Parts: sequence; C-alpha cells; structure tokens
Amino acid sequence: MFKENKKSNLIYINEKSFFEKIKVFPQFDIINNQIKIGLYEFFTDNIDSPCIIVSVSLITNYIKFFTLENDNHSYLEIIKNTIKSINWEKGCFNSLKGIERDELLKKTNLTDAILNHHFSNEIKTFYIGDILNPVIAQFIEECFKECGFQTKTIPFYNHFTIDIINQENKKHIINQLNSIISNDDNIIPLSKSDAYYIINIYQYKTQFSINELLWAIDNGLAFGYKIKNSNNNYNDNQIDNNKVVDENDEKNNDLVCWNYIKSDGKSANLFTKPEYRGKGMALKVKAKLTLSSIEKNILPQCSTLYENTNSISLVKKLGFKYSYSVSTMVISKNKINVNIV
Repeated sequence: MFKENKKSNLIYINEKSFFEKIKVFPQFDIINNQIKIGLYEFFTDNIDSPCIIVSVSLITNYIKFFTLENDNHSYLEIIKNTIKSINWEKGCFNSLKGIERDELLKKTNLTDAILNHHFSNEIKTFYIGDILNPVIAQFIEECFKECGFQTKTIPFYNHFTIDIINQENKKHIINQLNSIISNDDNIIPLSKSDAYYIINIYQYKTQFSINELLWAIDNGLAFGYKIKNSNNNYNDNQIDNNKVVDENDEKNNDLVCWNYIKSDGKSANLFTKPEYRGKGMALKVKAKLTLSSIEKNILPQCSTLYENTNSISLVKKLGFKYSYSVSTMVISKNKINVNIV
C-alpha cells in the first residue's frame, strides 16, 4: 500500500512492484543498486506516472533526485514544488508522512544519521548527489537559494558501469579481474582501525563518511593493499582511541592503497599514497573490490573527474564503460567552506 504524504507532495514508496515502472529512468542503474542494498528510502511525485524519484540515505546526509526527462522540461516544475514542499531547515523525514522512525532504525546499526540528521530539529548541511545534467543542477541551486540556503556545485564528472546482465560479458570480466588480482596476498579486507585511519586523512570527508566505510567493511566491500613495514602508520594522532578497533590488526603492515563501495553501490575514495603510485596496487585493489561487488550482485559503478585521465584509464582496464555525467551539490545554511568531489 502506498501512503500519500500530507505535508509534502511526495509519496512514500513501500511496494517493490513500483520499481518495475521506473526502469526507463536514465539513472535506473543507481536506483537499482540502492534498492538491492536497502539503505535508501524512496519517494515519488506520482505512483501511476512517476516523473521524479527522490531517494534519502539512511546512514548519511545524502539525498538524490532522479528525473524522467522530457523535451518541455515539465519535470523542473515538479522538482521546484517538491523542494518547496519540504522544510529543509529540519530533517527532511519530519516533512515526509509515512516514515516511521522505529522501523528505519531496524534497518541499520549506524543510526546517527537517522536520529541526528533526518529527524533533527535543525539542519545545517546536506548533499544532493548524482544530478544528471547542468539544467537540473542550475534549477535545483536556484530553488534552494530561494529557500535561503547557500549552494555549491562541483563540475560534472564521469559515471562508469560494467555490464553484468550479459552473462558472457560477466564471465569475461570475472576472469579478467581474477587475472589482475593474481592471488596477491597483499590485497586484504579493510578493518575498523583502517577505517579511522582513512577517514582521519580523507580530504573530502563529510559528517557521516565514517558510516559509509564502516558499512562497507561489515559487508565485505572494502579492500586495501598492505606492505610489511616496521614503521607503522597507526599512531595516537591518526586513530580515535575512543573507537573500537580490531584486536587482530597486523600493525606491522602499512596500508598504502584502498577503495570501498558506498551504500548507494558506487565505489569511492580510490587512493594510493604518492610514494607507492605507478606500481599497479590501485588496479589490483579496485579489481578485488569490483569482483566482490559482482559476487554480491551489485552492479559495479564508479565516478571519475573528467581531467583524471589516470583513473579513467584504470577503470577501463577493468571493463568499466562510460554511462553519463553527474554532479554533486552541497546545500547549507552557513557559508560553504568544504571541498567536495
């Protein structure tokens, strides 16, 4: 049963059969991964003839607008009405009837975003992700500025995917990934102590970035490359001593490269320390992560900046192909000083 929202013009989607209607959306690949993983809640403007889909992350402060585009741009008016129907100065779930907080808390043990953001009485910053084209991005910016917010949109970047629906291609990709990994024992699953080390030095982290990484680790979707080194990097300045870390962490191994998959299904933060670049570690780590994604029936997806030719070359070696361009926007009540990628 669908529950129509009386505060907002959005309708809460709680029937899986609805998603059969939106396979024509140009970004259905992202939507489908979110459905499989189960950490996004979905809303639409119209059950019978949807024009927009809004998804809200349960473990971060990310919100996504997906549109079924048309030549007369009528979807823009729907986006405007949707944005203005929600009190964004408070958690958006406060404006969306049909959402039960206790039910949402059962879906994840990473509950701080639900409790302290989506149901908050005061919101300062959140993100709109995977915006499909510059027309939509500019329009969303204008709508939020009219609502009294500051906005910052990054340049559009490339969205890549691997076709695993075609079984022959899937088999070929798996063989290719295994060949790249080549039983390298230095590729290992990331640990919780790795997570706090990574987040501590991550330039583009947000308030809830640690949630994405911890979720990925718990679900076998985070890998790194470690090498033997007596001078380990885990010191008191890089790890929060109040956090629980793994007792069996190999402290004599230095983490020099890493990559993980976020709760929307897209890989994030592929990073190699400068002194170890050009040695093939990033290719192996991403190959292992991509293979794990396929094994868990998650469509492999990643994004790269237009000018990052090294990353584009790397993902193409793994079988990724360009799909479309997207952007991300930060929305804030305060002056925006954060960097986003």
